Amino acid sequence: LAPLGACPSAASPLGLGLAVAPKRWRYTPINGQPIPTRLSPEIEGPRSSIRLQAEEIFEVVEEKPGLGGVLFLKLKDGKGWLFDQKPGVGIMCVREGDAKTTPSSSSLPSAGLRPLGSATIAAQSSLPAGWESVLDPGSGKTYYHNPTTNESSWERPAAPPAPAAPVVAKAAPIPAAASSLPAGWENVVDPSSGKTYYHNRTTNESSWERPAAAPAPAAPVPAAASPNALPAGWESIVDPSSGKAYYHNRTTNES
Repeated sequence: LAPLGACPSAASPLGLGLAVAPKRWRYTPINGQPIPTRLSPEIEGPRSSIRLQAEEIFEVVEEKPGLGGVLFLKLKDGKGWLFDQKPGVGIMCVREGDAKTTPSSSSLPSAGLRPLGSATIAAQSSLPAGWESVLDPGSGKTYYHNPTTNESSWERPAAPPAPAAPVVAKAAPIPAAASSLPAGWENVVDPSSGKTYYHNRTTNESSWERPAAAPAPAAPVPAAASPNALPAGWESIVDPSSGKAYYHNRTTNES
């Protein structure tokens, strides 16, 4: 083992633990759920009865590297083990006081990116086209990267404004004057002068002046009742003996 407080050398075999002065770590799960500590340095190892809540700070007295770059953390006072990351999920714990940097072409990680957990899939789909969420394994924070433009940012990129609805051109209205000509008349453009004249195909008549519309026919006037008209059922009969007219009702046989 390397001396207390120093980092293990490149020759240190994988899996050997390193006792360190108590260091403060923070449990930062992507899904925000509590986690039981493990009784051994194994991700799927047996669980203890001790559970840590999201964002809870704890002290570590031993750090043990594992397969896949996972660092197992032995909690102080025999409270069990945790791990700094979970393959296929992402960062689980971060060391308190780690430097926070602004992403740039030199500060963003170029390899070892952690896949996002299922809790962030919905947020991923709402990013602008070409952008994706990436977890920085150094800080455990999410940043945004565009593989097309190779641009990266800690700030979430804003979606582009929605395109304006296309303006549909309206058809030019047909002049009402052409439809108000009298029957049989039409507009004709004189090719030599470019002026409009009026022609009647029925009468073969032409005129530069617009023909006046024929007056609307007058409404029929109901015939006035004759002053000598008899009521219904009555008729006029001439008496042959006197030559005078008298009136008879065939329905009532009244005269």
